[in-house]
Amino acid sequence: MNKDIFKKDIKDIFKMEVSLKGILIKVIILLAILSYGYFGLYPQYQKYIATKNSVKQATEKLNIYKEKTALMPKYEKQLEEVESELKEKSKNLLYDMQDGLFLIGLDKKMKAYNIDLTSYDVGNVKEYEHFYGISTTISVRGDYRNVKKLMAYLEEQKNVTQILDYTMTSYIEPEKEEEETTNNKDLIKNVNINKDTKIYWVEGENKWHLYKDCPLIKEGEIIKNDKLLDRSTNYLCNTCVLRAATEKEAKKEVVAPKAEGVVDATFKFIMYTKENTTMILDTDNPSSWRPGKYNPFKSSAK
Repeated sequence: MNKDIFKKDIKDIFKMEVSLKGILIKVIILLAILSYGYFGLYPQYQKYIATKNSVKQATEKLNIYKEKTALMPKYEKQLEEVESELKEKSKNLLYDMQDGLFLIGLDKKMKAYNIDLTSYDVGNVKEYEHFYGISTTISVRGDYRNVKKLMAYLEEQKNVTQILDYTMTSYIEPEKEEEETTNNKDLIKNVNINKDTKIYWVEGENKWHLYKDCPLIKEGEIIKNDKLLDRSTNYLCNTCVLRAATEKEAKKEVVAPKAEGVVDATFKFIMYTKENTTMILDTDNPSSWRPGKYNPFKSSAK
């Protein structure tokens, strides 16, 4: 009589006979289960994970878009404010830089301030989105205080945003070559210029120098020298004569010439002009016309 399998002893289980057919059946069943799990369930699991990640990313993007959408009214209001500000500031731009109004105003100011224009240079035109910029450089000479006033005038112009750069240097008027006078002849006597005095001159010129390093002699020129002999003192270099007189008087202290408040100044700034250089007048818009108390084109009857 066979024992119930649940009541069998462990020793009895190992004593059971196992057939080859039973083993094969069990292996086939196990392989079928594993194949179904790998080829059937695992791809579905992968799709589930990918779908889950996609849903997560889509949810994050949706939240970002919701946040941006919520801010759209704020951005639209800011855009309207910027466009309104741009429209107002654009009215201050000159529509045609060739009308000469700026140059006329600048010329009047310079005459009023007693300032000389030494140079005026217009650079290349730079194109912006809604207007053009013209780089301009001017050099002037005048009293320091008046030059500062002119700089303030440039900064206040509607078509000048700001002065990009400027330089100021003291102006010293170059020494003018003095004409020969009786005083020069007295100097010649005082410095003991005589026939034995050594002189220098540039080949091809009739001007006698007492010094080889005279500033009037250009570098690289052929210099000759000899005694004065019977040559006329009328051709002596005034600069050399003054130098000889100064050295004889032994003036050790050299006083530099003063600029007396006169400066050379250079201003670099940008002028702006609108892209459409057609000037629009208020009269071009009929809605802005004011006919007065009574309009002759309408009935006065109430």
